[in-house]
Amino acid sequence: MKILALALIIIVTGCTSPYSKFYVDTSVGIDFKSLIIKTDNIEVRQGGNQDVDDRSMRENGYVLVGYSAFNASNVSEDGAITKAKEVNASVVLLYCHYTGTQSGFTPITLPSTATSSTILNGNVYNQVTGITPYSGLANTTYNGPSTAYLPFTVENYDYRATYWIKKAPSNVGK
Repeated sequence: MKILALALIIIVTGCTSPYSKFYVDTSVGIDFKSLIIKTDNIEVRQGGNQDVDDRSMRENGYVLVGYSAFNASNVSEDGAITKAKEVNASVVLLYCHYTGTQSGFTPITLPSTATSSTILNGNVYNQVTGITPYSGLANTTYNGPSTAYLPFTVENYDYRATYWIKKAPSNVGK
């Protein structure tokens, strides 16, 4: 059962962060390295109203270099931070909106062995000896798959992360 749980976790989470998998580059190929203030610390903020947040970031000298958007169940912000480092962002705005709950059953087929026993009792008639009682035990073993249905409930969310770089003061307004 532990192997099954591990396999389900791997399938659900995958190997790539959804923040990287669903990243959209909005820099249009511009190399911002000479235009930005490089920082080693990435500031992670919870976004509110995206239009207001975008305007505020631009007014404060930031440039949007990309965003990630996807729908999933529980996702850690660690993937957004990793992506921010890859694109040299100094600020990440995170948005998360509940979209609904899915419930159902997932079939899982496992190997199974079943054994049944039958007790045999009776009489045998023979013309020479007459009636002779008998008794015995017969075992039958069945090897085959067994299907179980596991219930699941998953809460889904729309996730969005916007990645911002800070313009150097001489480039603000250009």
